[in-house]
Amino acid sequence: MTDTLIIYLPELHPDQAHLNAGENIEAAIDALNDDQPRDNASLASRHLVEWALLDMGQKRIRVTGHAELTDLLPQITGTYPESTVTNIIALIPGSQVLLKEVPMPSKQSKHIAKAIPYMLEDVLANDIEENFYAIGKASIANADGENKVPVAVIEKCLMDYWLMQLNKHGIAVDIITTDLLLVPYEESTWTLLLGQPSAWIRTAFNKGIVINQAALGALLETTMQAAGKESQHMELKIIETQNNTNQSNESQLNENFSAESSEQAYQTGNYKAFDFDSWQAQLQENSLSTTYQCVEYSVFETFCLNYLANSGQPLINFCQGQYRRHSSGLSFNFNWKPPAVLLALLLVIQISGAVYQKIYYQSKADAFKQASIQLYRDYFPESKRIVNVKVQTKTNLQKMSAGSGNNDFMRLVYDIGEGLRQIQEKNSATISLARMSFDNKLGDLRVDLLAKDFFELEKYKQALIDAGLTVDISSAVAGEQGVQARIKVISSSENRGQE
Repeated sequence: MTDTLIIYLPELHPDQAHLNAGENIEAAIDALNDDQPRDNASLASRHLVEWALLDMGQKRIRVTGHAELTDLLPQITGTYPESTVTNIIALIPGSQVLLKEVPMPSKQSKHIAKAIPYMLEDVLANDIEENFYAIGKASIANADGENKVPVAVIEKCLMDYWLMQLNKHGIAVDIITTDLLLVPYEESTWTLLLGQPSAWIRTAFNKGIVINQAALGALLETTMQAAGKESQHMELKIIETQNNTNQSNESQLNENFSAESSEQAYQTGNYKAFDFDSWQAQLQENSLSTTYQCVEYSVFETFCLNYLANSGQPLINFCQGQYRRHSSGLSFNFNWKPPAVLLALLLVIQISGAVYQKIYYQSKADAFKQASIQLYRDYFPESKRIVNVKVQTKTNLQKMSAGSGNNDFMRLVYDIGEGLRQIQEKNSATISLARMSFDNKLGDLRVDLLAKDFFELEKYKQALIDAGLTVDISSAVAGEQGVQARIKVISSSENRGQE
């Protein structure tokens, strides 16, 4: 069973005195862990987090719970061994994140990362170098050719700290984002999510703020005054969640608690469960349509259900730039050295095999080259310098086949063959040719032959002389098989003149 794990990180407020440049952040947080109760600070020092396993296939929350960060993975893997976590999301409280939409000319999209910090400089309370700027997907350009680029701003020290803690406990997250982007959202609707003591207000797809409920009335009044006439076309949806301060460590959610059932819960309660009398008149004056809903689940469960219902919508992922993730999923104690050694060994074997094949085939090629050179020397011994066997062999063969004057090799071959045919027909001679070689410079053809006796050899010589050739018997030796002789044949001057 594959699940998505969502971890809701607590709000973190380390003393600014301990967060000077070069000081260890973890030591700064540990300094806050004393015997005095410090609300969110003490929560952060214990790293107590809310978590949930989401079944993305059936769009439901399988289980939720609370755990200290150091016990989170053992608790999940030990209690729910059937679950395989394929995606991990970490939520940072919206009170520590600033959401803005920055207008950016579409032609300057390449320089957006460098430009955004300076464009937000006037709305930041600290130096721009102290913040990290996570950039979301830009909206479609308006008529002026400008894109609205969503940006989430968070202090670098907070990102450094939480990534250090997550990695320390073997949790490699795929997405880090803010809870504000998981507040339910509808077009032309402001959503007010209530959960003691905070209130989450989402005014646009990539806009929102988290405040204390004590300042809620003044903020809404100021926001509506700033919106002016636009607020008359807006709707305010108020969602009051269950007070989850005293919840047990394990959620009471059952298998049927899903995004579909949560939608039904949204439609049920239409009653005022929170006192808005102090600014109700202002709502009516601005003609702002207001609906109230009360649900029986916590703020965190609201975030999870909204993620299930809108999992296809893009979130601003803080894992980018210097915080880009290098791995995902749960980190287990896996010994990677044996596979690495095996992989290296296979690589060495493959490279060695390739080198051996190259050496083997190269030696074969060298052997063939030497053999071709030797064969060329055998047939053309007069050649002293061999550069290209193929080209030189082709050239010599062309010269031999073209022939001219004293070097008419083919003519001599024809004449000795014709003379042999004539004496065999007239005298039934049994002369056979064994070997021929032609001297291109001297223009003579040397022939090794075998005759029955000296008488047949003389007849063959006379037949060649009658054909206009000059014949010289270089050697003649009688043996058991007959007379082995070598003759030298040259075209006579008369014959050459006729030709």
